[in-house]
Amino acid sequence: MNKKILLKNPIQIISILKRVTGELRMKVINNVWISFFIFMTFFLFAGCEFMSIEEDVDSDSSDRIVGGTEAQKGRYPYLVSLQDGEMPGHWCGGALIAADAVLTAGHCKGPNAIRAGVHYLKDKGVYIKIKKEYPHPKYKLSGNDYDFRVLILESKVPAEYGKIVKLNTSASVPTVGKPMTVMGWGETNPGRDWRGLSTVLMKVDVNSISNTECDASKGTIDGFEESYKGQITASMLCGKAAGKDSCQGDSGGPLVVPGATAANDVQVGVVSWGIGCAHKSFPGVYSRVSVAYDWIKETVCKNAQDKTTFQCSGGGGTPDPDPDPDPGTITQLTAGKEVIASAQMSRWVKYKITVPKNKKLMKIAMRNGTGDADLYVQYNAEPSSSSGNLCSPEKSKCRIAKPQAGTYYVFLYAKQAFSGVSLKVTIK
Repeated sequence: MNKKILLKNPIQIISILKRVTGELRMKVINNVWISFFIFMTFFLFAGCEFMSIEEDVDSDSSDRIVGGTEAQKGRYPYLVSLQDGEMPGHWCGGALIAADAVLTAGHCKGPNAIRAGVHYLKDKGVYIKIKKEYPHPKYKLSGNDYDFRVLILESKVPAEYGKIVKLNTSASVPTVGKPMTVMGWGETNPGRDWRGLSTVLMKVDVNSISNTECDASKGTIDGFEESYKGQITASMLCGKAAGKDSCQGDSGGPLVVPGATAANDVQVGVVSWGIGCAHKSFPGVYSRVSVAYDWIKETVCKNAQDKTTFQCSGGGGTPDPDPDPDPGTITQLTAGKEVIASAQMSRWVKYKITVPKNKKLMKIAMRNGTGDADLYVQYNAEPSSSSGNLCSPEKSKCRIAKPQAGTYYVFLYAKQAFSGVSLKVTIK
């Protein structure tokens, strides 16, 4: 099924092409579509009365954010609407991460203000202009990697209009199958005729899936084979639920692991891209907050007025003084299956693996990624910097001959912030 956007005059083309190529919650535009844009743009400026741009969307989609419900009023006080100056109104979503700083998607470029404290798009709320934008230094629209952008506002959002969301710092969160919530004012019925944005805030629940499963996604849209293969990186995470998804207009909004209240919500992702909306073969793809946490913190600490949220000290925060494991989730590893880990400085990423009886060798290997991670392994006990370690922390590989049957704990410690590190345990 196709979605059509009508361009009725030359003034609209900049904003609408931005919506298709920048605000994208992306239809993954190929060379044919790009050629189509150029061809139709020529005719628009030559005097055509109107034109239409078509994008593939899922024919199985139903009314939704997609497949969601109206959010409880005031439940997500950290959500803000990015306002577009060229075609006034909602452009993208974003999350308040400091009183005068917003986290959104890298491709949500060019808004001139934010509106906070709104449930219906017609609500007045509070309107604050954007002072400066900071895209992630590794972000490139062509690949959607590190799809992050921090917006510094001209003034602080008053407390009665917005609250600050907690950001996830742990690479082991969310675990596979974890329920997550995404909210926004995006497209609610991406059928053949484009109906535009939702007038009311919607929310939907999806479940976390592994990057490996996500990267293996493939299917057919309008007779064309599409695939995620090779496109899902360590800076991304995926969420999936039958008939449920985020869509156009939700870009930049927060993906959270919900708590009992807004104060307990933890933002783990940013709405980024996907093939179709709620397509049965393609999960929604989000930017993984934990991999960019250090950069987010540094950007806010250097440029925002509000430096309390990140406990800024000079240009940055204060790391944990003792590199011993902090309480948190320990993720179960599967022998022979690779996982991708990231962490901010002085934090731990914690795994465990069960070794059967009568095994001859266990090999643990780290590779790829950036930063500096140390490897700690212990049998039947959680390792720390001061306890015993079966491996050399400075080395990326470890071999344990004739491992005992039972549980081995495999921890990675961030001497410096690291991201995209591959960890694999092989048992023979």
